[in-house]
Amino acid sequence: VNPKAGAGNLARSTQRWKALLTPQHQVLPGKDAKETERLAAQAASDQVSSLTIVGGDGTLHHALNGYLSVPHTNTKLCIIPGGSANDYAASLNTHAFSTGNRRLTVDVGILAYPNFQRYFLNVTGIGLTAHTAISSRPARWLPARLRYTRGLLRTLISGWLYMDTWIEIQGQRIH
Repeated sequence: VNPKAGAGNLARSTQRWKALLTPQHQVLPGKDAKETERLAAQAASDQVSSLTIVGGDGTLHHALNGYLSVPHTNTKLCIIPGGSANDYAASLNTHAFSTGNRRLTVDVGILAYPNFQRYFLNVTGIGLTAHTAISSRPARWLPARLRYTRGLLRTLISGWLYMDTWIEIQGQRIH
């Protein structure tokens, strides 16, 4: 659980999301990204029956990377959205509604560089989006959307141009 998710709303609405858990769930708050990743890896390593992530897209991202760091786990991954925008949860909900299925199998992407690897579910940001995210970090006191807009403006004003990138899908490189 990320109690800071949704601008702190998740911490104020514990009764609502706790009602979705079973009595067997153990609620563990992740105080930061590293701890969230560590807790998810531990749950997957312990082969708990299900790991339920309560938080926003960022919390889900870090928990996913911990969860997938353990090969061959039988632990099921569940999501209770509680962030500001919940982009990933919204896309899952749209798909679940259109198919009538609340249990979904989803694709996971991987962003890999030499000596670096991260998994992602919804989107990954490279280039302008990545620079904007980095530029928005110093203003954590602002609401998420305003912070990101501020980061975008700072990135554009600083003269950001572009960077060479490519995408590789099933061994085929696209420039």
